[in-house]
Amino acid sequence: MNNKITKRLSSFLLIICALVFTAACDTAPQTTPAPTEDPITSRPPQTPPEVSYLECGLEYVIESDISCHITGIGSFTGEVLEIPSEDKDGRLVSYIDIGAFKENTTIKEVIIPSSVKEIRQSAFRDCSSITKFTLPEGLTTLGSFVLYGLSSLEQITLPASLNKIGEGNLVDCPSLKAITVPEASKSFKSENGILYSKDMKTLILYPIAKTEQSFNVPEGVVTIGKSSFKGCKSIKTVVCSSTVENVGDFAFRDCPALETLTLGKNIKRLGVGTCYDCKSLSTVNYPNSKEDWDDDEKMILANTWDRGAGKYTVNYEYQG
Repeated sequence: MNNKITKRLSSFLLIICALVFTAACDTAPQTTPAPTEDPITSRPPQTPPEVSYLECGLEYVIESDISCHITGIGSFTGEVLEIPSEDKDGRLVSYIDIGAFKENTTIKEVIIPSSVKEIRQSAFRDCSSITKFTLPEGLTTLGSFVLYGLSSLEQITLPASLNKIGEGNLVDCPSLKAITVPEASKSFKSENGILYSKDMKTLILYPIAKTEQSFNVPEGVVTIGKSSFKGCKSIKTVVCSSTVENVGDFAFRDCPALETLTLGKNIKRLGVGTCYDCKSLSTVNYPNSKEDWDDDEKMILANTWDRGAGKYTVNYEYQG
């Protein structure tokens, strides 16, 4: 009897051991294959955090071992701002950052070195005391509104290397009389102080302080740019050539003396606010029919081009 009980207990214990062994095998951690790469060296390189510092009163940020850029005016209080081409450790100054000197009223002269390839948005916006601004050969890009609202600036030369000008540059500069561009420029051209694209298809900017009372847009110009005459105090008469197809948004905004606007036969669009707040506007000469004028799909007038303008008469089928 005892032998039978002993044998049964032995069998039972063997079964229990087998079950425990199986469960242990099922839950054992799986073997991880050996890595084929070093997990540290195979990670993508991390961008080092920006390091900012102050030098000669200007705020800098390190980009790399060989370059840096300027982010702000820091403690600088002088009237002549001459940006260095490199910092004290030999890093080249590659660009001037967004809003770096915005609304400064102390600086009167700015000199930019040839190491600077780009001046970013609003960097010198509303710097009302600047009378002289030297842009270097080598500069390629002026961001939007970099030179907006420079109320004391009378003239400026754009370098031949410049190939991109963002909107709003040299707009609302009430003392500006002339813009000069070297003949070597491949992107821009100046005639009588007025800025055009190199191919003369776009009139980019008519300086506010020009004293002429009338202006004939040259043949070949297709587009009169956005805000291109904005704020001109002297201009009374503008005649668009037959090649003009588009007049940009706010092109003649706030031209208080503008009395007569003559459009060409190929005009397709008058932009939003073209003659906004032109209180003296009295005559619009239009060489085509009233039906063409009323064709909003063609003209995109939508009753917004003349908002705030004076009472004016449209002369349809105008022959000049």
